[in-house]
Amino acid sequence: MRQVRITSLVLSLFIFPISGYGQTPSALIETLSPEMKLWVNFSRPKRMRPSQWSTCVRREIAVISEGLPDLSKLSHDERKWVSLSCPSALTPSRYVSCVKRELSALEAGMPDTSGLSEQEKRWLKQLCPSALSPSEYRSCASSEIQGYRDETK
Repeated sequence: MRQVRITSLVLSLFIFPISGYGQTPSALIETLSPEMKLWVNFSRPKRMRPSQWSTCVRREIAVISEGLPDLSKLSHDERKWVSLSCPSALTPSRYVSCVKRELSALEAGMPDTSGLSEQEKRWLKQLCPSALSPSEYRSCASSEIQGYRDETK
């Protein structure tokens, strides 16, 4: 039991440093905007074990305090694609991780399909539907296009 408390203390001191050190997680939640309070409380219900809840809440507040990724530079369609791929029903930390991954895929660019025939593009659309997230689509399409090119060499 003592080791668990020491581990929790170490985690809270070094891994999840945030402003307001020394405050309880409940007090830290109170420093958030109403929207962010709801998000943290919804994603981390108090029915968890107290030490687990405390660690999770501190992690979520640390992520929120760093700021959420900026989607304003994306086109409307790209924002919609990321939003569908990373719903706000995720915890703040999972949401931020998801959005960063999808932004990275969009910044890297989607595979070039200009060398494909219309039939090959339809085939690719069936194999890699737009319902996939940007990162999943990019991976799928890159792999299939490369496979097709390898076959036609």
